[in-house]
Amino acid sequence: MDVQFEYDIKMIRNLPIFNEMDEKMIVELLNLDKRIIKIVHYKSGEKLISEKRFDRKMFLMMKGKVLVSKEVIHKERKSSKEIKTIEGSGHFIGEITALTGKPRIASVNALEPTICVVIDLALLMITSSELLEQVKIKFYPRLFELMCKRLEETDESVVKLKQRVEDLEKRVIDVLKQKRNQCEDYEKALSKKRAQIKGLEDKLEQFGYFGS
Repeated sequence: MDVQFEYDIKMIRNLPIFNEMDEKMIVELLNLDKRIIKIVHYKSGEKLISEKRFDRKMFLMMKGKVLVSKEVIHKERKSSKEIKTIEGSGHFIGEITALTGKPRIASVNALEPTICVVIDLALLMITSSELLEQVKIKFYPRLFELMCKRLEETDESVVKLKQRVEDLEKRVIDVLKQKRNQCEDYEKALSKKRAQIKGLEDKLEQFGYFGS
């Protein structure tokens, strides 16, 4: 076991899912099939996930910092909108689309040297071995817990978003009411000026200023 691999094993044992496995099981798992699970070192600027791409991989951060961004089109011009940054260990990335098999909804790039455990869920589900079955027994319940947590976070986000929309609607209505009142005041002032002008014209006409 080389120094880097030994260091990676020590790091991985502190992560969710793997913290219930002993070192021997983790080493055997990583040596079993690199297509199913592997440790990947990403350089700064390197892409982990590409938006709109189909794949079934999920990422568990061991170390580093990544940027989640989404392509937006404004006036026929494409640009990248930053959504959030994720830093540190223990964060899952891309697990939702890895489970659903749908296209990636955002891109993820490393902002600094980043280390991740990359798990191909599709291969994990269809591949069977005594070791993998032991791993699945530990892995699937934790994955279910993660999905429940994500749903809770989504519900909270929806509630917050709804509140923001309601607040925005109220502000818009208040502004429209204010503008309407201003227009009404302007119409009243304008009517008053018209009446004053008409009165002035009537007086001038009496004095013959508009006579032929």
